[in-house]
Amino acid sequence: MRDIIFISYSSKDADFVTKLVRDLEKQNIRCWMSSRDIEPGADYQGAIVNAMERSAAVLLVFSENANASKEIIKELALASQKNRTVIPARIKDIVPKGAFEYQITNAQFVDLFRDYNNAIVRLAQALQTQIAAAAGLDVAPRTVYTAPKKLPSRTLLVSGVAIVVLLVAGTGVYFKLGSSDESQPQPHAKPPAEISAPAVKTVTNVTPTPAPAAPVAVATRPVGFVATPSPQPAAVVPPAPIVQVSQPQPLPPLPEQPGIGVPEDLLNIPLTTRPEQRASVLVEMFQRTDQLLSWDQVLRLLKGTSPGVRQDLIHMIVGHVATPIPVVVALNMLQFTDEFRRSALETLSPHLPDDITATDAAALLGRLEQGQRRDAISPVLSHVQTPLTADQALTILHGTDMFWVSSLELIKSKLAQPQSGADIVKLLGQTSEGSRRDAISALQAVLPETLAPADAVSMLRGLENFRENALQLIGSHLPDGISTEDALKLLQGLSDGSLRDGISTLSGHLKQDQSGVELAPLLKQTDNFRENSLALLKPALAQSQTVPSLLALLGPLADGSRRDGLSTLSSFIPDGLSPQDAQALLQRTDNFYENSLQIIASHLGRLSPSDISTLLRPLSSSNDREQWERKLMNRH
Repeated sequence: MRDIIFISYSSKDADFVTKLVRDLEKQNIRCWMSSRDIEPGADYQGAIVNAMERSAAVLLVFSENANASKEIIKELALASQKNRTVIPARIKDIVPKGAFEYQITNAQFVDLFRDYNNAIVRLAQALQTQIAAAAGLDVAPRTVYTAPKKLPSRTLLVSGVAIVVLLVAGTGVYFKLGSSDESQPQPHAKPPAEISAPAVKTVTNVTPTPAPAAPVAVATRPVGFVATPSPQPAAVVPPAPIVQVSQPQPLPPLPEQPGIGVPEDLLNIPLTTRPEQRASVLVEMFQRTDQLLSWDQVLRLLKGTSPGVRQDLIHMIVGHVATPIPVVVALNMLQFTDEFRRSALETLSPHLPDDITATDAAALLGRLEQGQRRDAISPVLSHVQTPLTADQALTILHGTDMFWVSSLELIKSKLAQPQSGADIVKLLGQTSEGSRRDAISALQAVLPETLAPADAVSMLRGLENFRENALQLIGSHLPDGISTEDALKLLQGLSDGSLRDGISTLSGHLKQDQSGVELAPLLKQTDNFRENSLALLKPALAQSQTVPSLLALLGPLADGSRRDGLSTLSSFIPDGLSPQDAQALLQRTDNFYENSLQIIASHLGRLSPSDISTLLRPLSSSNDREQWERKLMNRH
């Protein structure tokens, strides 16, 4: 059931939007805002799509922050695809700029910054009307307003309510006002060559019809930007032709095709047919001739078509052209396909040359983004034979954003091997946490044999809870002789068991013959895993250690853990221990004092009776003290 209002806003305006939503919901208008209604860990993009499906309309909260938001552009594109009404409300007295300037300059805004209380009432009425319309209830028709706009000197006139489609360059967003009967069947006339085709209505030197003095009610279901009631509404813009705003990029000339082409008398029939009705005429034309279309004829047939019609014609045409289709021709065909580009590209892909360049592949992908770009990567890259550099791969990955890792999986087999450490960092992009770990896993086959510690640290940036997993993935590529300083950078953020596991990964790569004082910083956050971690550092310790170095390694270990630590370090304990050194090593062993004394006993120096008495005082049993006293006295 479509009973919610999708709130499109900039996260920087969250405080205001939260208040606005609270006020609307007091009037029983259910709102959906991403920061509040997407559960932690949920698929963000999927949640946006699902919410749009459930929405009756979209409320665009417009501000300077919104004007700079690419995410809002994407949400409006989705609203257009789902045929949802978009109602704009300004929270500051600013005018649209950039991409928004063309989209909503002529829209009637609700100005929340002037008289908030009255504005919220008007806004609520408009939203309630949209919810009722979405539920199929009978509601009074709303009036569609746009600001007066100077008409072009030559305007295509159609009967009924006008359709105005504003195709925004690079976004594929379009907004509809009202409806059009242009898609209704037109009278047919018998054209030359006995191919039936719709007659073409030509309009020349038409004087635009003046706009009516009063607003015209639109009885259709509200779609597009709908203005709220205003005491002095602007005039309705008269019908205007479909406008394609995006401009084609300059492309090289088409290849020569001597002797290829459909006879012009046959081609003229679809060329003089309305673009949206051209497909049915092409079917008949292809039945009458086996000759292939030339590249120039293909582009002439596609000229002036809307994105959806253009994609449909491409699907029909590819079987009637010479193959392989040169990249420059494919790029010309893909111009203006906008939101249908991925579908058109999938149609063209099997007919492309088998040896296109990475630059060609990026050009074919164009401005596709997110999942659409990811889905188009595989069919296009199947035609690239030369291994990709990191920079080439980045041009292909550009715009995949939330689909970066899955896109990386698709191109990894095409990457040159090996990549440098710096290039691996580039290929990880802005990924973080589990996504970055997965990206590192995807790049395993192209990692350099030896990673510089600085590059490894950069690879591990942003991993947090997945840092130890990622460190294991790159561990075999780390160099030998890693300093404690570099090791600390690699282990940054790890603690307890994760730090112990990280030390395990690094232990075979650490600089050798170090003192305990040098290695002790690695153990700082191991806590309950210190003794296990201490055992992992043994290969990096110099054979000769001082008591201060041993104490630094033992750190805060106590009781049985300190006893075990002394056992681990027993081969590094220097001979000739003084009573003071022995007591320092034995401190905090408590109930494990005697076991610990046994470990260091063979390393004790000459002891006086007084020293022996002091050393044995912590033993609880007098029998034990006597046995140890005889044992220590007999050593000398």
